[in-house]
Amino acid sequence: MTPTAARVIYPELPDPLTPGDLQQLFSPSFDERKWAPTVTRTVESQVALLVQLKIFQTTGRFRRSADVPPVATDHVAHRMGAESGSNLIFPDRTLYRHRQAILKRLKVVSWGIEARALAQATMCKTAQARTDPADIINSAIDALIRHDFELPSITFVTARPVALLTAMLRTTTLRCLVASSPAEPMKRRTFWTHCFRTSRICSLAGCMPTPMVSRQPSSGWRTCWELN
Repeated sequence: MTPTAARVIYPELPDPLTPGDLQQLFSPSFDERKWAPTVTRTVESQVALLVQLKIFQTTGRFRRSADVPPVATDHVAHRMGAESGSNLIFPDRTLYRHRQAILKRLKVVSWGIEARALAQATMCKTAQARTDPADIINSAIDALIRHDFELPSITFVTARPVALLTAMLRTTTLRCLVASSPAEPMKRRTFWTHCFRTSRICSLAGCMPTPMVSRQPSSGWRTCWELN
């Protein structure tokens, strides 16, 4: 785990789940057990529904059936008086209606355009003052939770800060380039040709370029994109 990932405050299930964790996180309340039959008829389906409910209450998002810890399913099944086993594993398409019922019960808005816009706007605002990706990610997570939105997959929030910082760095460096561009047409042409070539090399190499001072022919010291 990287230092950045270790500092991201992203809700996760304990791994492994201890008996105490199961008791605290996966024991349906009396009200929840009364609610389950209003959504789905069979006991087995109610177990699947309640497992997803308890997962969402802890992590703010759903899990695919294949990613649900079997011990969690067994615990809920025992509480509901159902037998554990493969008959409690449902395909994801079957759980779609369950998820809508859970979101409605918890009064949470599903991940979508509105939630994405909030996350991106929050990260952009935070990136103006902070450069640590963990801080940027945590600000988006906090905003989504405070506004009762479903959380996205971790890959969405971890990929955005790098893109934001790269874009900001490019913008800053471009301004420096414009300010230092030679006035004489021939020298200016040579200067920008060199800059675009090095920028293209960075893109093809798949690396994040950083602004460095580079000696340009007949144009003095200039800021330009160079490879790390």
